[in-house]
Amino acid sequence: MLKRVICIIGFFSVFTQSVRCQLISERLLISQKDRQNKEYVVGKIANTTPLNKSLTDYFQIVDTLDFIQNSEDIVEVRGCDFHFKVTISRDSMVYSYGDKKLLQLESHISPYQLWEYDITNLNSVELDSVSKELREKPYHKPVLSTSFNQSCISYALEGIFRSHGINPEPFFFRRSNPKDHSDLEIILKNLFVKVETIHNINRNTLKGSKHLKEEQVFLLFKNAQAEPMHACFNLYGKTWTKNGLKPYTSHPSPQFVIDTYTYSGDKKKHSVCEIEIYKLKPGIFE
Repeated sequence: MLKRVICIIGFFSVFTQSVRCQLISERLLISQKDRQNKEYVVGKIANTTPLNKSLTDYFQIVDTLDFIQNSEDIVEVRGCDFHFKVTISRDSMVYSYGDKKLLQLESHISPYQLWEYDITNLNSVELDSVSKELREKPYHKPVLSTSFNQSCISYALEGIFRSHGINPEPFFFRRSNPKDHSDLEIILKNLFVKVETIHNINRNTLKGSKHLKEEQVFLLFKNAQAEPMHACFNLYGKTWTKNGLKPYTSHPSPQFVIDTYTYSGDKKKHSVCEIEIYKLKPGIFE
């Protein structure tokens, strides 16, 4: 009887210790809404277009210009006789939320899901264990569906380069953005050629466009102040886009995306008023 009691006490002691040190369950930063989109995003393009070149063969980060709240770096990129600035979010950060301390960390395994953990009560050994587990934790979907650190413009640039077999990292990928509109203008001026501008967006002007539905084009939407407000690109007979914090999506044509940015009434001044269409300069990376 005594032996049995000792065994039971020993079992509960081990169980309690195991529970105390058990890692906290992870959660996605954005809920999944991609059931209808099973063949979208950059991850799919990377798998179907072999990357036989890299932008790092032509450009390099030459300086870190600023740090933003320990979560982002503003860097200067030089190459091909011009330079531009990019904001790159770090792959991990710790921040406070109420009385909790939270860790955000990106997996090293494709598609590089971003995980979040409550590390408030973890000691240094447990924190190292959590970090290692998250770095090596796979995401059981073929594509990344959060990547809220990437803007629509960065996503469209990334998609265009990948579709040409050019690895765009670390300049255009899930954690980067051109810093300002002026940086986008520099990139487009030096690496792309504008093939068409559609003014006065309506059914007739869109129907009469020669390049709106063409493959491998970069579509830049501008508002009434001629400021960039959205970007997307065409590939495989679809238009690929990313809207704010939402996951990447694909659509049969650009019309759905245009309608998303077309308003009436008081919001009309924020509507897309002009679409510039660009193609990568022929032979620029040959």
